[in-house]
Amino acid sequence: LPPRTCAQITPMSGLGLKGIVVGAERLDRDFREELKLLLINNSPNAFMFRKGDCVAQLVIEK
Repeated sequence: LPPRTCAQITPMSGLGLKGIVVGAERLDRDFREELKLLLINNSPNAFMFRKGDCVAQLVIEK
């Protein structure tokens, strides 16, 4: 990340309407670990993710 910035992982809005919660996380500039997301299904229905599905976005902030 550029100097004096951080990143925020935010869920895609459509998932919330389906009862899927993405564990949001703030990342500092020096974060170097593998990035993993926690997905929680709060609906009574099974939900299938497919390779390439967009579940979150990375927003870089100053």
